[in-house]
Amino acid sequence: MKKYFALLLVLALAGGALAQTSANHDVTVALSAFNIIRVNAGTAITLTIDTDAVTDPGDKPGTVTNDAHYLQYTVLAASNRKITAALSANMPAGVTLKVVAGAPSGGAGTPGTAQGEVTLSTTAGDLIDGISSCYTGTGATDGAQLTYTAESDGTVTAQNIARTVTYTFAAGT
Repeated sequence: MKKYFALLLVLALAGGALAQTSANHDVTVALSAFNIIRVNAGTAITLTIDTDAVTDPGDKPGTVTNDAHYLQYTVLAASNRKITAALSANMPAGVTLKVVAGAPSGGAGTPGTAQGEVTLSTTAGDLIDGISSCYTGTGATDGAQLTYTAESDGTVTAQNIARTVTYTFAAGT
C-alpha cells in the first residue's frame, strides 16, 4: 500500500510539474481616425435688428449678438485638423453675419486654437485650427463658445434672412 501511495504521489507531482501555468493571447486595439461635431443646444437662433439696436434717431442700426451656443467635438486624428464655418447662401448686400469661437474648454487633449472672427459666406472660413486628438466635453458650457453677430449697414429693406451655418472638419495646418 505504501508503494501504491508513493507511486500516486510521484504521479501527482509529475502531473503538476507538467501543468500549464500561463497562456498568451495576442490582442490588437484598432484606433480609427474620426471627427464628430455638434452645436449644443442646437436650436435655431434669431438675431433681431430693431429699435433696440439703434441708440439715437438718425444713427446707423447697431449690431446684435448671441453667445448661447457651444461647438462640441471629439477627434481621434493622425494629423492636425481644423474646423471651418460657411453659410448655405451669401447674405444680401448690406447685411453681415459673423461668428467667433471662444477658446475651447472642458475635456482633454489638443482642442486647437480659435482663429478669430469669421465673416460668414459660402466660402468656408477657418474657425479653429491645430486640433489633434481631443474631446471638449458635453456639458452646457463645454466646447468652444460661439458668438454670432449680425449687422446691417442701414440700406436694406426689412426682411427675414434665414441661413444655415455649417461647421466642417478639414485638414489643419
